[in-house]
Amino acid sequence: MLHACSTFFRACRGTSKPGAGCRRAEYDPAKRSHEERIDAAFQFASKELLKLLKEDYQLEARLRSIKHYFLLDQGDYLVHFMDIAGEELNKMDKEISVPRLQSLLELALRTSVAASDEHNEDLTCGLEKASIIDQLLSIFTVADDSHPPRAAAKAQFLHGWDTFTLDYVAQWPVSLVLSRTALTKYQLLFRHLFHCKHVERQLGHTWQHHQATRLVSTVGGSLTRAYCLCQRMMHFLQNFEYYMTVEVLEPNWHVMDSRLRAASTVDEVMTCHDEFLDACMKESMLFWPKILRRLEKIKMLCINFVQASQRLIPAVCTHLPRGGEEGPINLTGDRSMKRAREKEALEHARKIAADPTFSESIRQLEEQFHAQLGDLIKMLNMSTHLEPNLASLCARLDFNNFFTE
Repeated sequence: MLHACSTFFRACRGTSKPGAGCRRAEYDPAKRSHEERIDAAFQFASKELLKLLKEDYQLEARLRSIKHYFLLDQGDYLVHFMDIAGEELNKMDKEISVPRLQSLLELALRTSVAASDEHNEDLTCGLEKASIIDQLLSIFTVADDSHPPRAAAKAQFLHGWDTFTLDYVAQWPVSLVLSRTALTKYQLLFRHLFHCKHVERQLGHTWQHHQATRLVSTVGGSLTRAYCLCQRMMHFLQNFEYYMTVEVLEPNWHVMDSRLRAASTVDEVMTCHDEFLDACMKESMLFWPKILRRLEKIKMLCINFVQASQRLIPAVCTHLPRGGEEGPINLTGDRSMKRAREKEALEHARKIAADPTFSESIRQLEEQFHAQLGDLIKMLNMSTHLEPNLASLCARLDFNNFFTE
């Protein structure tokens, strides 16, 4: 307590009444009155520091900024950032320029609602050395003996999407609440959401490519199977993100916010803030390695599906007619030539759609995705007695019992 008391007093040196309400303590082992003086000094310093944090250092506003950026409360900046930084993040992590990423992040902030946030200059970005699952498994020391060398091998093939993270510059005494440990937890939550957003974005691009192939798809064909698989993957990611943001982060934030307003000491603020982060990480399944590995496998299957589609679908799209290229046709010859090109393009598209390699890759990905998602739902159902919120996620992911029957 003496150490904490001295720490709080150092932080309060800028106040107008650093010693108000405190009397000189005299040591008397018989009466032990010095303990009461120390307690009184601690309570005074803690209350004064809390007042200083709220009024002079705008603690509540800074926490709201953290929520906007790390927990994607206002995620429009992230959409813009992913668009303009996609080329850089597609590179291997060792080839990425962090200063360039920082410049692109600042540009995204200035062109979003975050431009009005006076604390956006404290936001920075960087690259981690490992993927989120390897980082989490190393933090919680739950990896098996074969995991560390496998993680080291993966580190050579990580892209920017796998290692990108945000950071926040918290000056003293704000760093008492936004400590390095607290910021690390915010980073883990952000990386969890960011990678899901990235995979969803890739699936969205694949869906756009699929729209250009509707004319050549047949019922039960490989393209129709790809359409359905893409939709199921997007359904999974969108509902998982909804669960994290709406059913985990937002309710826990409101609980913490009400507790912060009622707090009378810095200790209470630090306690409720830490409990908020721990609750979010637990309910987001970041403390459960088995579920984390399953989630990672499902996201990798989604990426593999995108890559399989990109090998063939762009070739289809380049041969299909584009509505934007249609202009006013004045000559009958031009109209006939256009119809001939469309017929040739559709025939070429049918041949590509019938490629056995493409059909087999989609079939395998579909089987693997259904198996992995079915196992994940079973794991979640078995864990609902520990986290009741998971029942809602299970109902969303398997609303028609497709994966459990």
